[in-house]
Amino acid sequence: MWARFEKRLDAEIRFHLDELIQKYMKQGLTRDEARQRALREFGAVELAKDEVRDLRLFDWLQQFGRDLRVAVRVARRAPAFTVAVIATLAIAIGSAVAVFGVVYAVLLRPLPYPDPERLVSIENRTGKESKQDAVHMQQYQDWVSHASSFESVAAYNLFFEHGTFNLTGLGEPERLRGINVTANLLPMLGARAVIGRLFAKGEDQPGAVPVVVLSYSFWQRRFGAGSSIVGQQLIINDIPHIVAGVIAPELAYAGTLILSSGFDVYLPLIQGKQAYRYGMFLAVVGKLRPGVSRQQAREAVEALHRASFGNSELRDMRQDVRLLSERVNSTLQTPLWMLLGAVALLVFTGCANLANLFLARAAARTREFSVRAALGAGRSRLARQVLTECLLLAGIGAGIGVALAAAILRYLRGAEWLQMPRLAEMAIHWPVVLFAVAACGLTAILFGLAPALRVARAGVVSGLKEGARGTPGGGVRGGLRWALIVVQVSMSCVLLTGSGLLIRSLLKLLEVNPGFQPEQLVAMRVDPGERREHGPKMTAFFENILERVRALPGVNSAALGVNLPLDRNMRWGYTIRGQKEQSSLPPTAAVRMVSPGYFQTLGIRMYAGRDFSPHDNAQAPPVVVVNRTLAREIGAVIKPLGSKLRIAGREHEVIAIVEDTKHEGLDRESGTEYYLALAQTLPFPVVDVVVRSPLPVGSVSAAVRGAVWAVDRDQPVGKPQTLQALLDRSLSPRRFFTWILTAFAVFSALLAFAGVYGVVSYGVAQRTSEIGIRMALGATSSDVMRLFAAESIAVGFLGLAFGVAGALAFARVLRSQLYGITASDTMTLCGAALLISGCVVAATLFPARRATRLDPRQALGAE
Repeated sequence: MWARFEKRLDAEIRFHLDELIQKYMKQGLTRDEARQRALREFGAVELAKDEVRDLRLFDWLQQFGRDLRVAVRVARRAPAFTVAVIATLAIAIGSAVAVFGVVYAVLLRPLPYPDPERLVSIENRTGKESKQDAVHMQQYQDWVSHASSFESVAAYNLFFEHGTFNLTGLGEPERLRGINVTANLLPMLGARAVIGRLFAKGEDQPGAVPVVVLSYSFWQRRFGAGSSIVGQQLIINDIPHIVAGVIAPELAYAGTLILSSGFDVYLPLIQGKQAYRYGMFLAVVGKLRPGVSRQQAREAVEALHRASFGNSELRDMRQDVRLLSERVNSTLQTPLWMLLGAVALLVFTGCANLANLFLARAAARTREFSVRAALGAGRSRLARQVLTECLLLAGIGAGIGVALAAAILRYLRGAEWLQMPRLAEMAIHWPVVLFAVAACGLTAILFGLAPALRVARAGVVSGLKEGARGTPGGGVRGGLRWALIVVQVSMSCVLLTGSGLLIRSLLKLLEVNPGFQPEQLVAMRVDPGERREHGPKMTAFFENILERVRALPGVNSAALGVNLPLDRNMRWGYTIRGQKEQSSLPPTAAVRMVSPGYFQTLGIRMYAGRDFSPHDNAQAPPVVVVNRTLAREIGAVIKPLGSKLRIAGREHEVIAIVEDTKHEGLDRESGTEYYLALAQTLPFPVVDVVVRSPLPVGSVSAAVRGAVWAVDRDQPVGKPQTLQALLDRSLSPRRFFTWILTAFAVFSALLAFAGVYGVVSYGVAQRTSEIGIRMALGATSSDVMRLFAAESIAVGFLGLAFGVAGALAFARVLRSQLYGITASDTMTLCGAALLISGCVVAATLFPARRATRLDPRQALGAE
């Protein structure tokens, strides 16, 4: 490449010379005379070539190559320094890239569907607090028919976990994970079939032939990815379903619309009027027409609702239209942006630490740079050399950091304990790579600018004199280095305060009584579906299973329940006898259907009344158990025990009051809830068998599965799950943010310690002769100690003052993530300040004590 450039440069110069020669020959000069005059006018050819080369990129690249080779040699001469810099950069940049990868996947990356900016969620809002509610089938059909603001409207069963998806007839029965969707939902989300097809129009209408679409993973796991599966029949819920096709694996349905690991099967959501009896059970997704805003769509939907349901019990519902992406990530926007801000503080702290290190090394290389300057190197040339050394180490650190970030994101993708949207999309995408490159360049400039400027401003004569004396330049006090220490201490204080607040908040949360005892509780789902007749036979089926499970060795107690704590949720309306209705929509409460012994098995405290008994069957008067929150509401009208609640059109007598359970998370207030006798509410086929046992989960699950199959060999049994795992999963996002911020804070505090230690050690090395003179004149060890401690501790406390102010501001951002403490928690702020103060004092005392042990004769002799 360089040879071609030289040939082209020679050809260009010859061309210009020939043009001048021809010009002068036309004026009557001979060729020799014309050539001599052209050369005089053109000037020195080699000088012209050098000027052109200086303007060319190739020369710059050559100079950069030379600087890079020098930087490699310098890095190899100081391996400890090089490793320290690279490790600091790898951790800082790796953390930043990993956090940005999470932020990009959850918040910034468009949803993996066609036209994601036009996809919206259409929701009902109820109550004064405008809580999100599901949609009625009648509403959905009305929107499909008359809502002109949407190109298409689709829906799926929001309570899919209550559905029945039992596969039989193919060896061991299996309870599948499935969902019912309208025929147009999958095409709206950009799904395609690997083999076969998706749902056809009309297959979600009453009377259509039952079909099923398989997920890619289920197709591979159960059928070995055989293409002959299309057109075959699968017995799902005792009904033959024809396999229409297999959906492609890139459909990111899981992790966006639902926090789930995915589905096995997709079944049509039948839209007949019989679905009206299920009430509010749909989640609706719409695709706006081009040019239609969300506000216009919301107004159109609200007007349509008033016109269609103004005289029905749904008239008090309000509608909302928001971007589908907002529905996916609404709860994580604040903590993720907060985490990105925290990692920025960590990067700045690392840069301040590295700037200090490079300033010290630049001071130690004063004589080297002075010699370079004396030999003709300009200031910009010396500064470029220092920046190249910084860029080399930054590039290596960034490369290792990106690899570290990729490993972190890969771990998060497979973390079963973490419940976050779009986990499967957390990877090193191109925007994340660009962020890594930008972070590398920015950090190189941030920590390399100060030493580069110092080298560029150094005087040749003074530098040679200082180098000859063996004393690094830069001044005794090192004002810039102390300023960087202020930055490090203040940022470390901010991060330590934030992590302390989150840790204390998490500890407060762990102290919250969930209302039940999750230890040693295992639940397994039994879902007969339509396999057996409802009523007494269904009740006898479950009672037989429960009797066998209770008789198993190692089982302390067992019960049946629908809607376990921290798992599924469902709300039904109720009215209190004697209370005047104030709106068309009755108040709702979380409903649980349980067997006798449920409260004992889960460890739910009973305050008054009695437990359900075997006599509370379908023939007995309906009864209900309420929690304390609902009991207080009933108590405002009538005495709770013995009062009547109207539920699902029937009067239920309140027979007991039990402890509130934290069903929606430990950080949420317990709402109203009531328990119905399972035998009085069947048919409700999806039931969990809950077992309290000290045995391992595998042993319990195998024993329960055997007990169920002893009753019915073809009955599928769900996978075991512990209630402790459910509790841990509900806390997983909060734990994730707490652990990450704590790791940032610890690393930042270590950097602050290292920064103070390095500055004081550098000061001791600079002032060796001064220390010798002072001690020779009678200065004591305490005098020498004060000489260094006074300055560093004063600077440290200055940084601490800035840090406290920044911590108070950062705590306000954290306010929404705190539980049980305030953002201005004095104990946390004082603890962070004390910890930082301890780091500053310790980092000062170690090198200062070393100075007190100097022998004055040796110190003066070194000078």
